[in-house]
This record gives sequence, structure tokens and C-alpha cells, in this order.
Amino acid sequence: MPLPSKRYVKVNVSQQFNYHTEAFNHLVKMLYPKRNTINKYDYLIDKHAFFTESQKQVISKTASSLCMLSEFYRDQDKFGNLYVTREDICNAIHILQRELDLQNRSLLLPPVLKWYAMQIQYHFGSDPFTLKQLRLQLGKSKSRVYDAVRELEHQKIVKLVGQRGHAHVFELVEHI
Repeated sequence: MPLPSKRYVKVNVSQQFNYHTEAFNHLVKMLYPKRNTINKYDYLIDKHAFFTESQKQVISKTASSLCMLSEFYRDQDKFGNLYVTREDICNAIHILQRELDLQNRSLLLPPVLKWYAMQIQYHFGSDPFTLKQLRLQLGKSKSRVYDAVRELEHQKIVKLVGQRGHAHVFELVEHI
């Protein structure tokens, strides 16, 4: 009698992201086997010391893949090579921000979220706070504060630590 086989294997989330990124880059290369890109913005990636070499390679490959997918909107040289744009680099970093696993996640935050994170740090520091307390300190609407804090929680800058009555209590995890 054969042993029952496992149908599903639990994969770590970071490994799953890496697998999907590699698969994406491989599929784009299969779609455009003879297409090459020229990345004159590699210095932008090299300039930032917080990226490791493997992270820089993944960003560069993903930017090239995004460039190939946008081939009709990209400049070409006389040999048909596409030029990677700054937009491709920024989009690659934005897409890969989860799997890059940066120590300082606030570097990739949009300016509005960075402002909220700085305000939370200024007003509360490491102390827990509720959305209402933050809203009253900043003078912003409920929906704006809620959306910003939820996105900061999603980015792992802020974490949910408990409840006070019906209110959720948050705490700043990473200082800006």
C-alpha cells in the first residue's frame, strides 16, 4: 500500500516572493529572447549603500523586464536595444520592496506616509497611541489617518499592539 503524498508544501513567504520574481523575469526573457536592454541608471542603484549585491541584481533584472514589457514606450538604439528608464528602476524597487527586506523600510515610503511616520514619532515616540489620539494631534480626518496608519502597518513601520475598549492601539516599530 503506497504512502499518502502531501499535496501542498508550506513555503516561507519571502521564498515565495523570490520565486515569483524569478519566474516573472524568466517569463519576460522567454517572451523576448532576442531583446536586450541598456541600463544607464545602474549608478542609481549602486549609489545606495543599503542594497546588497544580490538585491541590486534583482532590481536590475526586474527593471529590465519592466522595460521590455513597455517596449513601445521606450527609446531604442540602432541595434534594437531598449533603454531602461528611471521609471523602470523606481517601479522595480516599488514592486520588490517586500522581498528586498530592507533594514530601514522608511526609505521607500512615499512622502505622505513618511510625514505621518515622522509625526507619529514626534508626538508619541515609542508610546502606544490610538487612531483618535493621532487624528486629534494632527487635525486630519478619520479616513485619512486610518488609511495612513493601515498602510504604515502594512509596511511594518507601525504595529497593532492591543485594544482600549473598542479602539485599536498602535505602536511605532521603526524610528524614522
